[in-house]
Amino acid sequence: MLLNGWVELEWSFLLLNLLLRFHFVSFWRERHN
Repeated sequence: MLLNGWVELEWSFLLLNLLLRFHFVSFWRERHN
């Protein structure tokens, strides 16, 4: 049960990281266009 919670936490962290990176890249492109 604890391991499953850790896996879920890691997945949510990875998704959040990808989302932030995507937003940052799009913002950077808009700024330097």
